[in-house]
Amino acid sequence: MNIKMTMNRANSCGSRAALALGVLIPIISWAQIPLNLNPSRVLGHTQLRVVTANPNLAEGRELFSPQSVTVDTVRNLVYVADTFNNRVLGWSNASSFINGAPANIVVGQRDLISTLPLGPGTTLSSGLNAPTGLAVDRDGNLYVADSGNNRVIRYPQPFAQPEGVRLADFVIGQTSISGSRAPNAGGLSERSLQLVSGSAALRVGIVFDAQGNLLVSDSGNNRVLRY
Repeated sequence: MNIKMTMNRANSCGSRAALALGVLIPIISWAQIPLNLNPSRVLGHTQLRVVTANPNLAEGRELFSPQSVTVDTVRNLVYVADTFNNRVLGWSNASSFINGAPANIVVGQRDLISTLPLGPGTTLSSGLNAPTGLAVDRDGNLYVADSGNNRVIRYPQPFAQPEGVRLADFVIGQTSISGSRAPNAGGLSERSLQLVSGSAALRVGIVFDAQGNLLVSDSGNNRVLRY
């Protein structure tokens, strides 16, 4: 009996000692390193600012579902409507450019690596949203069927403009370059255009006739208009 009582007392004392020891031992933890919410490096693109949603880097030599091409035969220039990259690319020598060569200029974006849709309501009113048709007049001005913005927009001699963003100076289908991007803005009329169906851009043909009139296929309104 005495032996059992002694063992019980020893066990009890050991448990109390363990509890006491557990209280005395501090819990070791490492503080979280504070992180800057803004990243300082980027992989996959050339800069931190988001300028494209494409899965691959854009650098001005690639095309994403191009819908139209036109050649300025007087000045030997070629333009391509890079539709899903929301831009028009221009090459300065239509007859002898090298295969895979990067474009010399971009129209509708701020630079050759940007591809986000632009236009009215964005940071660049002269920007493009799904361009589908191209034409050049006798003076070298570029006309673009800017389908996603329901308009035809003119860029005066893009290669002659200063380096940087090419700006437009004339628009058809909207009241102003910085105005609405809605189809048939202000109601269906002889001045309106509908170049989208739902959220999908429609393919639009534009061409100049021998007299210098501009013909536009107003696809959403089932008509062709002459200006």
